[in-house]
Amino acid sequence: MDAPYLYARRMIMRRQGIRNQLVLNSLLLVFLLLISFTTYFLWHIFHENLADFRQLALILSGTFVVTLVLVILLSINLSRKFIVPIEAITATARRIAAGHLSERIHILTGNELDFLALALNHLASRLEDKLDEISAEKQKLQLILEHMDNAVMLFDQHGCLAESNRSAMLWFHLTPTMTGQHNLNILGSSHFDSACKETLQLRQPQQQILRTNFQGAKKSYQVSLVALPMKEETSSGVLAVFHDITNLQLIQNRQSDFVANASHELATPLTAIRGFAETLVDGAADNAEDSRRFASIILSEADRMQRLVEDLLQLAKIESTEYRQQFQYQFTPVKPMLESVIRETTPVWRKKQLSVQIESSANSSAMTDPDRLKQILVNLMDNAIKYTPDNGNIILSAQQVGNRIQFTVKDSGIGIPAEDLSRIFDRFYRIDKARTRSVGGTGLGLAIVKHLLDALGGSIEVESRPDAGTSFRFYLPAAEESP
Repeated sequence: MDAPYLYARRMIMRRQGIRNQLVLNSLLLVFLLLISFTTYFLWHIFHENLADFRQLALILSGTFVVTLVLVILLSINLSRKFIVPIEAITATARRIAAGHLSERIHILTGNELDFLALALNHLASRLEDKLDEISAEKQKLQLILEHMDNAVMLFDQHGCLAESNRSAMLWFHLTPTMTGQHNLNILGSSHFDSACKETLQLRQPQQQILRTNFQGAKKSYQVSLVALPMKEETSSGVLAVFHDITNLQLIQNRQSDFVANASHELATPLTAIRGFAETLVDGAADNAEDSRRFASIILSEADRMQRLVEDLLQLAKIESTEYRQQFQYQFTPVKPMLESVIRETTPVWRKKQLSVQIESSANSSAMTDPDRLKQILVNLMDNAIKYTPDNGNIILSAQQVGNRIQFTVKDSGIGIPAEDLSRIFDRFYRIDKARTRSVGGTGLGLAIVKHLLDALGGSIEVESRPDAGTSFRFYLPAAEESP
């Protein structure tokens, strides 16, 4: 209890109380009546004539009038001292009870009513502070719920939606009119409804995986369910927290695919090497022609394994922070870079009698690591050569678009189906596995390109149609000025 409050209480208790004043006023009235009767008896004893009685009657009447006036004055005094303050206290207390917690009682009577007013003011002040604290905590929780990444829904004991945060409304396309609807209408999952009922019955937290398909978008959520307690033995509802694990499951699936594909890609040349080696051991080595042919196949498969291992190591290096810190960003003229790539790949594209062209301005430069840029262009050029039929066309171009340089590698090859475009940068993803192996691909070239561009702060996109060629476009920051 506060020090001013205790001090005021001690001061008030020292003053005359209401009970003492009432007793004093009552004794005063009795004393006045006693004086009147005593005067009458004394007068009657010593004066018994008529004139004396008349004078006595006059005195008694005067005494009565004086007593009446004193009683009225005392009543007015009591009214002013007690009734009016009590009415003021009552009116203010009613306003406080109605929710106007800023109201205060301002009276000064010098008795216990001051203590009562101070106690009510103290109570209203503490209540106002508590309500402000509760309101602040509520706003804090509301902000947390509205801005948290997870979706939160509150369902009542009947399974109907009571509350939801912004993430829930965005993820599940909720509208304000859907409040009060059953979870089956909102989520369409009988397993979720059963889990809510079980949570209410057992009053124990539960978790489950919810898979949805809203407007063609397949999503997976990890849902945590908790029953909201009440004072009684029952629960008032279920709080459901949804965590989007779609990307996590996609990564896990792709990791599984990567392990399976890597094992398969390594097992294929190993099987061939082992088979031809056993054939040589079993006697085929006696035949010189067969020995040379089998040894050539073994060498080809070993080279393929070596390329596969090198690409895997390259991907692992690109993903490491230490490797990315070794990049040396500098002004890199674009046209000389394209010419260098064409010169390095000349024997391959001339063997297929392809037409290769360069389209680039002479003064364009990129701010990037030239070695990594060359590696990206060589991989895309190699990919275009592999999948472009003989006598086809390949165009390498670069132009400045705003503050970026747009590089394009366009071919007239076999193209890529639309359903495969979103996955061509995945590791080991192949459109036609048999054909890819026949041209010597490892299935990692485009994945290396994508990882290098991510490390350089660039981006890549692709346009393609079957039998109509493919166009890869990637962007890197342009140099502000030439050195």
